[in-house]
Amino acid sequence: MKRITTIILIVLATCFILNGCGTTRKLADIEEQKVSKIQVISTMGNPEYGADSKIFMDKSEIKDFVTTFNSGIIGEKVSDDDILIGFTSRYTFYNDDKIIAEFYFNANNTKVVALEKGYYFVDYGEKADLPYELYQDSKSTEIVVDLDGKEMDLIRYNGATYVKSEMSEDNLKWLEKYNSLTEDEKLAISFTPDLGEPFEPK
Repeated sequence: MKRITTIILIVLATCFILNGCGTTRKLADIEEQKVSKIQVISTMGNPEYGADSKIFMDKSEIKDFVTTFNSGIIGEKVSDDDILIGFTSRYTFYNDDKIIAEFYFNANNTKVVALEKGYYFVDYGEKADLPYELYQDSKSTEIVVDLDGKEMDLIRYNGATYVKSEMSEDNLKWLEKYNSLTEDEKLAISFTPDLGEPFEPK
């Protein structure tokens, strides 16, 4: 009897040491009232073209992001064969200028989060939108940033990149308005001004 009890205790201890013996591991525990803004930086290819980014300061959008991240449950480790090759995307939560939480995902796939020992699957539940869906649906203006998250003198239109300082004031205003629309709203736009030649790195 003592031997069986000892074996059971060893098994239980091993479980807890390795993985918490089935306990769930939350992606985040963020206090909404402490978040003043969120910056999302999508995956980047050539750094000269920058990365698409949005800064969220609207209280309802912040609430949606916090709710989604707090609902996330970290699952199994992702096999190296299933990792997309490329830059990560970054979701940073701020209290004024202080970072209070930061998450890196495999490219723009917010179901795969980068942690200290590799990439892991994340389950947000059936009711929650994925973080990348919240990013796409937001009316916050999309900007282009460098690796440090600072805005560049570039702007996007349908996958092409343009230099803002080389555009007319009217075209720049039109494009900034366009980039504040949701994906569905963009599809309804039929008029496009002459934006000139796209940017090409030298």
